[in-house]
Amino acid sequence: MKLSHKILIFVILIIATPMVIVGFFAYSTTQSSIKTQASLAIKSQLQQQAITLGSYLDTIHSALSLLSSSHIVSEYITIKSEQHRYAILLAPLLEQFAQYSDSYQDFYEFRIVRPDGLEDARFSTTFGNNKSQNESNMLWYQEIKQTHNKFHFSIETNPDTQSIAIFAVEKLFDSNNVFSGYLVATIEPSVFQNIMDETLGDTGIAMMLDTDGEIILSNKAKLRNQFLPKFFFEKVTASAQSHDLLEVHFNNIDMVFEVKSLPLNLFLVSGISIDELSKSSRDLSIITILTVVTMVIIATFLTYFLIQKTILGPIARLDQASKQVGDGQLTIRLPVKRNDEIGSLFSSFNKMVSSLNTSNQSIQDYKDHLEEKVDSRTLALKNANTELINARQTAEQANELKSRFLANMSHEIRTPLTAIQGFSEHALHSATDVKQKDELISKVVKNSIHLTALLNDILDLSKIESGKLDIEQIDTHLFDLIDELNGFAEPLCAEKSIDFNLYCEYPLPVKFVSDPTRLRQILFNLTSNAIKFTQKGHVTITLEYVEKYKKLVFQIQDTGIGMSPEELNKLFKPFTQADTSTTRHFGGTGLGLAISRHLAGYLNSEISVKSEKGIGSLFVFSMDLSNQDVELIAERINISKIDKSVSPTSVLDLSKSRLLIAEDNPDNQTLIKLILQPTKVDYTLVNNGSEAVEIALSEDFDMILMDMQMPVMGGLEATKMLRQLGYDGPIIALTANSMKSETESYLSQGCDACVAKPIDTKELFKQLQHFLKAQAQIFDFADFQNRITQSEDYQKMKNNFESGLTNTIIVFNQLIEVENYQELSHEAHKLKGTSGNMGWSEITELASTIEIAANKQDVETIKKATLELSKVIEEKLTRKHHE
Repeated sequence: MKLSHKILIFVILIIATPMVIVGFFAYSTTQSSIKTQASLAIKSQLQQQAITLGSYLDTIHSALSLLSSSHIVSEYITIKSEQHRYAILLAPLLEQFAQYSDSYQDFYEFRIVRPDGLEDARFSTTFGNNKSQNESNMLWYQEIKQTHNKFHFSIETNPDTQSIAIFAVEKLFDSNNVFSGYLVATIEPSVFQNIMDETLGDTGIAMMLDTDGEIILSNKAKLRNQFLPKFFFEKVTASAQSHDLLEVHFNNIDMVFEVKSLPLNLFLVSGISIDELSKSSRDLSIITILTVVTMVIIATFLTYFLIQKTILGPIARLDQASKQVGDGQLTIRLPVKRNDEIGSLFSSFNKMVSSLNTSNQSIQDYKDHLEEKVDSRTLALKNANTELINARQTAEQANELKSRFLANMSHEIRTPLTAIQGFSEHALHSATDVKQKDELISKVVKNSIHLTALLNDILDLSKIESGKLDIEQIDTHLFDLIDELNGFAEPLCAEKSIDFNLYCEYPLPVKFVSDPTRLRQILFNLTSNAIKFTQKGHVTITLEYVEKYKKLVFQIQDTGIGMSPEELNKLFKPFTQADTSTTRHFGGTGLGLAISRHLAGYLNSEISVKSEKGIGSLFVFSMDLSNQDVELIAERINISKIDKSVSPTSVLDLSKSRLLIAEDNPDNQTLIKLILQPTKVDYTLVNNGSEAVEIALSEDFDMILMDMQMPVMGGLEATKMLRQLGYDGPIIALTANSMKSETESYLSQGCDACVAKPIDTKELFKQLQHFLKAQAQIFDFADFQNRITQSEDYQKMKNNFESGLTNTIIVFNQLIEVENYQELSHEAHKLKGTSGNMGWSEITELASTIEIAANKQDVETIKKATLELSKVIEEKLTRKHHE
């Protein structure tokens, strides 16, 4: 017998014997384990279902008990007069029912039923028909009358919807403990049914039984409303006490069941067929036997194969390699893939036949690659030096550009600030009459507007470069834009004694879709640049529509200083002008044209320029309207001019309108009253959303101005409640949260429009005119704003605000100490809105930061921003005290 055959027999004996023993033990253990696990699975499934159902029933009971003991329900059943009861408490009662329905989504109907079974009050989220107000025939009514329990639970068909529903009933007693009726909640049985549907296996059955053995709910539709056989139900009640598994032939199948008692005398029964339960055991037994046999066969042949591969095969390869070395083939190598004796033998053989060959090859390889490595390292060093030089040049250019920009910004910002400070001090201390003071205040406003425009340019460029600029796509009326452009440019040209011309070459489109705000920004910037750099001659704007290419073209031509080709190359780069002397002579940041070109790209437009030094410039702004259908007109009729002599009191005639204003901040209340004073509107002020809902439902108002963040009840919650209760008048949101996402949220939840804080008088009047259909005339809003800021009420409000800032910091620190972040957010929101109205932008920004951080409970940011806010307030109050 060969050695290989002896080894094979030995391997079979060594491997097969223990594997057969282990397989038999595994088979027996698996059989027992599967049965135990199946039993536990049924018990676990039933236990989980029982816990879930019990918890849900407890929730229903708790919710109904809490509602029945509420103040409104108690008061309602106490008033015996039906007329008085309905007039005084029906609306609050239904509102409370609605709130409970919002909190418990499965509760879709609440009713108060008299002791005789007649409905007294009803609220339903389905708005369906109430087929009968007499509930005396309902099962729940008959059952609860026969019991002394205060709470009762029933599952039966809802006659209003013809579907199964859960009826939870609570007996009601008045203050003298006299039985006064029932509080009934109708509940969607989806939770119960979902629990019933969670069964084991394909044959699993889950049932909920009452004390009569009727199947109330089941995952099998045909079993619902059926009665269990008497013998089966007797076993169910016994199993509920003993907690033993129940084996029954049910529904033509041998099944095993587990029973669990539920509150309210209900039983939960869950089971699975014995055949399905044991199927996995049989299958696993067969698999176990086949696995053991297969493993024995595979292990035997694998062992023999490994011996052949690891011992006999390598010996044969070594013998063959030795013969090749003897024939002079010194390049032969045996694969060394093992760390045992065979691998060591192969390694020694390889070293013996290749030591000389390896040395020679190494020397040759080194010679071949030495020059290549030197060239590679030289090239890498050269590239690194080039990158370093480029990086240094870029850094120097960036540093130079930053220095030039900061110097220019410092000058541009300090110039209007100096004017504002000087004119303000002169108005406070040196003005001798009202006229002189008004002139000084007007100059302060003018410089403030210039400073705001400067900061807006910087912010716009930042948004553009970060890709966060929002662009609207709405109807843009061309002739409104022309009127605004004309009204903007004419006074500026008149101040410099240069001619201004605006020509319209018809036909022109009446309107088109674009972003009117950004379009106006581009045209005003190009026009103001033309006027700024023109000392004599004219500025001419020509407007035409090239129908062949469907382009709307604006040409702005001036007779100004013009530009050289070199200056044109730098024209649209941010922070640059033609040269530094231009900046010193004419002012400006060099941001306007860069922003305009970016905006033009957003609007599917382009800006081109032609210029000649000393002659003037021609800017062409063309809009591509090829993707729009526009209506062209041959001429414009009745072009109105702006009459700036109109008195502010004639802005809107709202004498026949009534407004409801919901605003909790006294300073904001004062400001709104000042703004609305010239309109002669009749208004009512309330301090929170709850008051707004109450008075809006009891009185008639043409419009509601609703602050979104107020105590007791917020503006958004009040708006939603008003809409649910049928108020269909316009509601305008007043909010300091002017982000697009916030605005869209307010509009989607019931508001008709939004006005941002600090309140823009123009925008507020625009919304008033739109929704109240009031007659309006154009007037000087700047003059009107001056009148407001100079009024005694405004000055008093401003003084109160400034005097209360120190106490505000104290309140902030107290709220931080007690970790009341919700109240801190509310106080920060109030400060943000008020400081915005006062024009204190630094405080507004810091208050906004604190509000956001408080909502996130970001303690580190809250403390840092509060400390910075304290410093800013201290600096401003100290400066004001010295003034």
